[in-house]
Amino acid sequence: MLRIHDVIMFSNFLKNPDRRFVLSLEYSILFFAIFYFVVLFFSEHEILGFESPIVEVPQQLKQINETILYVMLSLLSFELLLKYMKIGDWKVFLKKYWFDMAMMILIPVFSGIKIIKALKIAKKVKVAKYGFKIADKTQKKIRKSKAPHSKT
Repeated sequence: MLRIHDVIMFSNFLKNPDRRFVLSLEYSILFFAIFYFVVLFFSEHEILGFESPIVEVPQQLKQINETILYVMLSLLSFELLLKYMKIGDWKVFLKKYWFDMAMMILIPVFSGIKIIKALKIAKKVKVAKYGFKIADKTQKKIRKSKAPHSKT
């Protein structure tokens, strides 16, 4: 059961976290960011203009990379929360930690490369769908014109 004392201790931790904890959090985020972008660089070789991959990335590593993105964003959000709780003023916070905020915004944008790739596939599917619809309507009109007309 959660006691008031525990809530107060957690609140105090948020306002004044241990410097070693924050430093280890920052290094963890840095490690995850480097790992994520290295795997992304080698797995999205077509978007970068390479015909073949420089290094073949296993499918399992690509799946792990998806999870790492969410872990990294969660850790970055928590770190920014700790920094904001310590400062308390959002103007000073933005002035001091603008790079962290930019990183928080740009990481999903860079992972949007995959979204662009998916949109290209969706466009192709959409074009194919319209092609099938046109072919189907054309077939129906041909059948209709070949059918004998009944006299009334």
